[in-house]
Amino acid sequence: MGLPVSVSLRKATVSNEAIPNAIRIINEHSEVDYLGIETPQGRSGFATVSIMVRTSLPRRWRTFGKSPNGVRTKEPVTLHFPPTYPLIAPIILLRQDFPTQFPHIYPMRSGQRPMPCIFDGHLSDFLHREGFASILNQLVDWLGKAARDELIDHDQGWEPTRRDTFWDMVVADTEHLRSVVTPRSSCAMFRFNYQCETNLSHAHRWFGNVTQERVKIAPATVDDLFAPPAVVGRSEIRGGWSLAIFSWPSERSLGKAVIANRYSPETVCSLATLRERANEFDCAKYLFQRLDLLKRCMTVHRLTYTLPIVIILCARRPTHLINGSSNLELCYYVVEFTPATGFALNESSLVRPAAHRDKISAPMLMSLSGDGSGDRRPWIQVGAGSLGSKIALHLARAGRAPSTVVDPRCLSPHNAARHGLAPTGGSPSLWGQSKAVALASTIRALGQDAQGFSEDIINVLHGSERTAALLPASHWAIVNSTASLPVREALSALPDNGVVPRVIETSLYARGKIGLLTVEGPQRNPNTSEIFAEAHRSMLENDEYRSLTVQGADVLQRHMIGEGCGSLTTPMSDAQISMLGAPMAKILSDLQRSGLPSHEGRIYLGSVAEDGYSVTWKVLTVKPWTTVAVDAESRWKVRLSADVDSRIRSDSAASASVETGGVLIGKLSEASQTFQVCDLLRAPADSVRTPTKFVLGTRGITRRIEEFQSTDLYCLGTWHSHLNESGPSALDHETAGQIGHSRPTPSVLLIRTPTSYHAVLANPSSNSMVPKVLK
Repeated sequence: MGLPVSVSLRKATVSNEAIPNAIRIINEHSEVDYLGIETPQGRSGFATVSIMVRTSLPRRWRTFGKSPNGVRTKEPVTLHFPPTYPLIAPIILLRQDFPTQFPHIYPMRSGQRPMPCIFDGHLSDFLHREGFASILNQLVDWLGKAARDELIDHDQGWEPTRRDTFWDMVVADTEHLRSVVTPRSSCAMFRFNYQCETNLSHAHRWFGNVTQERVKIAPATVDDLFAPPAVVGRSEIRGGWSLAIFSWPSERSLGKAVIANRYSPETVCSLATLRERANEFDCAKYLFQRLDLLKRCMTVHRLTYTLPIVIILCARRPTHLINGSSNLELCYYVVEFTPATGFALNESSLVRPAAHRDKISAPMLMSLSGDGSGDRRPWIQVGAGSLGSKIALHLARAGRAPSTVVDPRCLSPHNAARHGLAPTGGSPSLWGQSKAVALASTIRALGQDAQGFSEDIINVLHGSERTAALLPASHWAIVNSTASLPVREALSALPDNGVVPRVIETSLYARGKIGLLTVEGPQRNPNTSEIFAEAHRSMLENDEYRSLTVQGADVLQRHMIGEGCGSLTTPMSDAQISMLGAPMAKILSDLQRSGLPSHEGRIYLGSVAEDGYSVTWKVLTVKPWTTVAVDAESRWKVRLSADVDSRIRSDSAASASVETGGVLIGKLSEASQTFQVCDLLRAPADSVRTPTKFVLGTRGITRRIEEFQSTDLYCLGTWHSHLNESGPSALDHETAGQIGHSRPTPSVLLIRTPTSYHAVLANPSSNSMVPKVLK
């Protein structure tokens, strides 16, 4: 610091022009007096401004010049203005002997001056949002509340115990520990998986995880509780197993609730002060019973290394903790057993407060993601490639990970270009692993249960026992990210009897410029293949999507990934996949919270704009489809989208005096023996319509059909109406036979009567044409 200068603002010499303005604000404040400034000798130091704050104590305390808890009528405060002010807020320091038993004081080391926490957040943000005058107002308010012991706002919650120094860190699942607490005082012990830094010349630094595995202390088995430190990763880090002891108080004692309602900063530094704090929380009895038992058991120990024992005390506070819902505060400590002392504990044994970090868990991840509610039923991720891995990991980080991952392929170095998993530390161990198993392992590291199966989902679907085991109906959904047509066909062929969950599919098109997410309807109506057919039809009707999917179709290219080895893939960057993969994960998360559509299927279409980074999404609903059986002895059936059914009925009603018709457009599923009709072509102008006959014209019909074929939709056959409730005529059978002879794939002739549908199959293998009527 430089030498003091005059208290006069005119004579104060500071290089930062913003500081004189701050001093002007101080002089104008009714509760603050400006005392002086020390300016830095160089341009890189702090300017120190001294002020005096009037705390407005009640009259009965002013006579003594301070409140009962030691806050004075006038409190000296130092403001350290950094050279970066006003970008960075000043540091606020209270007097050296200011009482520190208050909450909302920053942790500090021995000899440091106390720093009040006057704002919940970064003070620099508050400065830019509210201005320097508001900082002074907050400071005055803080000192007044400190004098009146009103710093804890019970509506806001109880502030956790302030701890000024940490050397050790303990990771533990707070919610699990709180769930262990019973109405009666007791104690529980858990295995502690620790690590320590061994290259330190002073005390060990311990950090580790309190597991949920409960253990007991007994003379014959005490050695089994501990494992010697072995090298973990870097040579200076060693890890092993030890013990954590968790003690909690009764809810009531002598007819009164046991409440630790006195705030005090952390003072534990020895076994004696730990006993004092445990007595304060009313949970000392069982804790020290366990410690005494451990000490007796260790008298015949065969261990030769220092051990950390984690102590966890539970305090029942008068209100919930800040930013929490529980009134149980957990305080963590570490005590060392060392061979040098024969593993003996006495009142002067060193005990250190330990920092606590919550274990990674689904509730914690959901909370940090702003997502604390909704359906969290398990679900299945089919396909752990570039898109599937990203979707699964996005949802895992939101606490909604898949419980099952299915993919038959293994990771290869070229997957590093776009896969959600990546090697760490230059280790090649990732390569050659099953994608499903590796992804499930990462999900487990994020605190959620997941199993990986390196199996082909098509084989799974063909084995009923495996289907029930891997795809149980109780699960929320199956998310298929394989982009595999055979997999989609296999999934669409599943029964609609609730044996397996509903299917959601995620796909990318046009080199990652279009994203498609589809959701099956209830009872799998419409099913995933039918939803895709409608999605393709929707893309055809939109000029933007049509240009990308037809003119800008995906081009598979073979990329060499090794000597004589290549991978057939569509080139696109990791960022391109993520642009649409992340919104897909958000859609899935929203669907888990709100539930799958209860009356229809759904299509989500995303597209990347020409600028390459703007993304828009639109949502389409898909109503249930209608089923028309072809033959009682055949498994073939016709499925009509709600739009097709409506258009056929409308066209038939509009031509009440003559027969009419058109061309059926959609997809053929030989796996499920289904004609999936999602669109119609109107009959050409040269078609013939009479009361007893409809003859489809040919003018321009071939060109129109070929336009559909470029989008994986094609002609499935024809339809026409009958004016009465008659079944297929002789001419209908003859026409179906001609179609069967002329086409290599099955086709269908659909007939609409005033109240029902009939269907005639034109099968090239047998040319069987047997009509069936469904009301």
